Amino acid sequence: VYKILNQRVDTRCERVFLPDSNEFPEYLRTNTSLFTLESQHPIRKFDILAFSIYFEEDFLNILKILELAKIPLWANEREDLPLVIGGGPATYINPEPIADFFDLFILGEAEELLDEFIDLFREAKTLGLDKDGVLEEAAKIEGIYVPTKAISKEEIRKKTVDLLDLCHVSSSIITPYTEFASRYLIEVSRGCPRGCRFCVAKFIDHPFRYRSLDVLLEEAVKGLALTKKIGLVGTGEGDYPWLEELVARIKEMGGEVSIGSIRFEAITPELLESLTQWALSLAPEAGNELLRGYLGKELTNDEIFKKVELISSYIPNLKLYFMTGLPQEKEEDIEDLITLVKEIRGRIPRTNLTISISPFVPKPHTPFQWRKMEDKEILKARGERIKNELETEGIRVTLGSVRLSLLQAILARGDRRLSHVLYLIHKENLNWQQAFEKASLDSRSYLEGWGSYESPLPWDHLKTGPPKEFLIDQDRRVPPYRE
Repeated sequence: VYKILNQRVDTRCERVFLPDSNEFPEYLRTNTSLFTLESQHPIRKFDILAFSIYFEEDFLNILKILELAKIPLWANEREDLPLVIGGGPATYINPEPIADFFDLFILGEAEELLDEFIDLFREAKTLGLDKDGVLEEAAKIEGIYVPTKAISKEEIRKKTVDLLDLCHVSSSIITPYTEFASRYLIEVSRGCPRGCRFCVAKFIDHPFRYRSLDVLLEEAVKGLALTKKIGLVGTGEGDYPWLEELVARIKEMGGEVSIGSIRFEAITPELLESLTQWALSLAPEAGNELLRGYLGKELTNDEIFKKVELISSYIPNLKLYFMTGLPQEKEEDIEDLITLVKEIRGRIPRTNLTISISPFVPKPHTPFQWRKMEDKEILKARGERIKNELETEGIRVTLGSVRLSLLQAILARGDRRLSHVLYLIHKENLNWQQAFEKASLDSRSYLEGWGSYESPLPWDHLKTGPPKEFLIDQDRRVPPYRE
């Protein structure tokens, strides 16, 4: 987004970040308004304030930024600029819990929408349209969602890029102060061709698209002029048809190549030989083949054993991701998970093995969107059991926060009423339970799921994933995992 906007001769895009919490008192003491990194101008002086939102956990941070910027929190209290707009995966999964704070959302891939929206915005300013006039015109663009009921269309469809080679998605800024320190990132693909029923990325980023080998090598040449470290990213990079050749060619050019989490089937000696990273992450997800098959992840234990043994010959650190609280999960599945990991430990005794256990969170636009979130006490007990039994084997186990997972489930499947809960937490410094009580809402209702496919869902009007009928068919088609 930063690159797209700054390539225009009529637009300037600058960045702003939420300050560390220990800096908040100084902002308040000095009455300083939040300002941009590049020019140090107050962000309330800009025409547009755009949020890129990846995780539901960031919803509260949006209110903190607006507060520090001295911009009214509620959209209906803002009569003038800046327009507050949102984009990113969390918004086209379900933006309803934060919809009342935003003027509009861009639901889809920026390359398809940003230029059209900026052209419209500039023309509207030239014509002297007020904020409502701008929003009325913006709502006519496919993929733009204006939450105001008087303006919003009945259905909003997400726009995606057909030809990924036309999108040059790579690092615009390289810095040592990021998660991928001093690394030039290149997007390989979007979407995923696999059939995992729990994975929202598979459904909202559909279809699977990838860039040609020649284009990626051209990107790598640009990156190598800046740094030796090249990172390949994408939701389905393991399914990229020329992955081995791409990694090998970049290595031949003097690059040090790393990839994120990758599927087991993509692991080959040739690929591992070309990678220069010290750690690799893979996701078995569950402890046995029956449960993995139920999830739509066709992977046998023998395949897992074969691949981890191969990896151990090249890479000293291995991280495996599992989930607990899955639909149809039983205590026997937890026992199978523990047994599987112990067997892996026995086969790769010299590898530094880390196991990550995360509670399963049902997400919109997936076949499991109607399912109940597992109870807090069960999630805690299963996580602790796994940790206690595996750490005695010299295996490092990290447990995802049950509390944060429950909050993520509430926010991911929430409705407009949650905006008041978020407001109370931010403005009155209440905790989540206190805010729900003051808002006269029951948080458990957001965790129980829906008992009927006919029940209206808060995101039904957002056509950012597959048709609802397809998801129902997928959920019904799954046979009972264990009688």
